[in-house]
Amino acid sequence: PLTVLVFILLFPEFITGEVLAQSPQEILKSIPSDVPFVFLINMKRFAKNPLYAKIMREKQPMGGMIDAISSFSYSTGVDLSNDLSYLVLSSTKQGPVMVASGQFDHERIGRYLRCSMYPKETKYKGISMLMFPPQAGNMGVAMISPQLIAVGRQDQLESFVDTDAGRKKGVMSKSRM
Repeated sequence: PLTVLVFILLFPEFITGEVLAQSPQEILKSIPSDVPFVFLINMKRFAKNPLYAKIMREKQPMGGMIDAISSFSYSTGVDLSNDLSYLVLSSTKQGPVMVASGQFDHERIGRYLRCSMYPKETKYKGISMLMFPPQAGNMGVAMISPQLIAVGRQDQLESFVDTDAGRKKGVMSKSRM
């Protein structure tokens, strides 16, 4: 079995503090147990860190990504420093996966993605998924719940949906957690 490691960005206090949309434990229940690692970032705390301000101001080392984030924020109303509670990065054999927890306007996000990336809309067990064309890396977005959005390949997103619904074991079921 794969060992699950949880890495906390910067310092342990970055996962505690003010009450957010979901607790880290609730989010980790949505992460399938077969992921080799989980990297959890408390975005509310990180957004208060001088490093975050410097990255956003200087756009270094992620210039193009910061511009894309700014465009996404402007178009969807999602403010990363206020609306995003936790960001979970993980990986499966199929590639990287990201789960975001926070307050989201699913309709506005969906409109933005439909207009900018022309995804194929599909449903998996009642959950809306927008899958992007192969030239966009066969990635997609699943609106798992009002506070939870996942980005990854379709099979990964389906696994996250099943785990969130309790049909599949999550990382919190591991004895090491």
